[in-house]
Amino acid sequence: MATAGIKRPTVLQTFQKRKLVRPGMSLSLRTGFLVILLVASTLLLFVHASRPTWAAASFSFSAAGDYGETQHTTANLRYMGNLAKSGAVSFNLALGDLNYDSTTVTAEQWSNYVKGYLPSNFPFEIEVGEHDTTQINDLAVDLPDQIGDVVGTYAKEYYFDYPPVAPLARFIMVSPGILPGANYKAGGADYNWVANTIDAARAKNIPWVIVGIHKYCIAISSQGCTAPDLLNLLLTKKVDLILHGQKHGYQASYQLALNSTTCPLLPTTVGSYNANCVVNNRSASFTKGAGTIILITGTGGKAISNIDPSDLQAGYFRTWMAGNANPTWGISQFTLSANQLTEQFDTVSGGTFTDSFTISKAGFTPTPSPSPTLTPSPSPTPGTTLAQDTFQRPNQLFWGTASDQQVWGANANSLKVFTINNNAGQVAASSSTSYNAVLGPVAADAKVQFSGTLSSFTGTNLGAVLRWTDSKNWYKAFIDGSSLVIQKKVNGTNTRLASAAFPATNGTSYTLLFRVVGQTLSASVWPTGGSQPSSWMVTTTDSDFSSGYCGLHMLLTSGVIADITSFQATSQ
Repeated sequence: MATAGIKRPTVLQTFQKRKLVRPGMSLSLRTGFLVILLVASTLLLFVHASRPTWAAASFSFSAAGDYGETQHTTANLRYMGNLAKSGAVSFNLALGDLNYDSTTVTAEQWSNYVKGYLPSNFPFEIEVGEHDTTQINDLAVDLPDQIGDVVGTYAKEYYFDYPPVAPLARFIMVSPGILPGANYKAGGADYNWVANTIDAARAKNIPWVIVGIHKYCIAISSQGCTAPDLLNLLLTKKVDLILHGQKHGYQASYQLALNSTTCPLLPTTVGSYNANCVVNNRSASFTKGAGTIILITGTGGKAISNIDPSDLQAGYFRTWMAGNANPTWGISQFTLSANQLTEQFDTVSGGTFTDSFTISKAGFTPTPSPSPTLTPSPSPTPGTTLAQDTFQRPNQLFWGTASDQQVWGANANSLKVFTINNNAGQVAASSSTSYNAVLGPVAADAKVQFSGTLSSFTGTNLGAVLRWTDSKNWYKAFIDGSSLVIQKKVNGTNTRLASAAFPATNGTSYTLLFRVVGQTLSASVWPTGGSQPSSWMVTTTDSDFSSGYCGLHMLLTSGVIADITSFQATSQ
């Protein structure tokens, strides 16, 4: 099944096909006409080659598998189309299991359904899944490669580099366990093709290697692995990311890596687990080159499957979402630069699950750009700035990129209730739930200061988080209309640590300062523009978390609006 590059027609064949050179022409006319065309072609090639080419500093793409044609598929496609139209993503990787109704819905009909929500010629790059085997050739015609320079057999086994000039990533799409004739066993033709393709990317100094495979090999509630040799090859080569569909849900692993003593091979039999293969199991911030992350995003539209969280292979996974755990449909969105890869799960329909992680080169920290002094809030005590946002930018969907050029994480760039509105970061709650927004790197000792308002304090609160790991684990200081509270959440369980009386009024701007140093947590709050208290209003101690992200957390009821006008996190 392994193939070479796609063959191109010769210039003469192209001219004959387009009937520019006809058999009836005299030899002199044919020769003269060919000379003119060849000269013109050469001039065009010269002009094209002489145009300046620009290497992209970063780019974004999306990925998901297991689509079908449901209300959730439609919501995902509409959402993806909006991202594409705004330039937020350059392409989408469709990770197999596209049309589930091949006996009643033709490839052309399903493809037209997809294209109806996307900009013309948007690269919806497909990979074969188990439900696509009878239609994959037609699907490849109806949803063709729009990126160009694909090497291999599009939709089955191929790779491409992106961007085409000074590529930042090589994408390798393979299909073990699906099409007959493929040999991904060690030493097989397709196995060797993958190995050589990875090595060639490394030889060209392409920063990131990402592999797309419809069928997973390990998963919570796995049904078995069809290509264990391929998985261990990818771990041996330390590819950065393996993207899967097939399992209807979302599962994000820790970094996994082999070693010569305690994890020479990753066990792949159902129910097997080797903790020595897990490199990082403490956060969602990873170091490039330490191992491989396996990401299953089977949330394209079909019903979400249940899982058994007691499955031993759950030990490989940092987080997950399933039919019996907040079923949510959406897409994974990625942003890549030479030094960093970030992923966020964009919640589109159904539940409220969200996730994000970052892989960074060792020692890399985004460099903040100069930004205005935060007003009217007093500036925190001088320290190293970890993150900062003044929200001074045009109205837009999501909070996007902060004024320090870092990208907001957690829900801020995935839930549509987050917008920039009149130079404020706004959250207009569509349901009664909690919302998270984090910015900057992981920190141990740090403090956050922000200013903001709530339209109503009835059953709501507004606060800052420190040492935030995910939506179920953090420290928080907040106001709820009657008190200033320091709280922790450990594995989803809230515990109030300390509080002080503080009456707050709907629609009034308050400035809240929250600090953690070692095991000591302190907080103060005051009306924005007023005087900061001379001493901490609330102080307590706790040792559950040693590090995490800085950010904001708000509990809102449907219809309540939170407006944030400034945010700053600094180290201690």
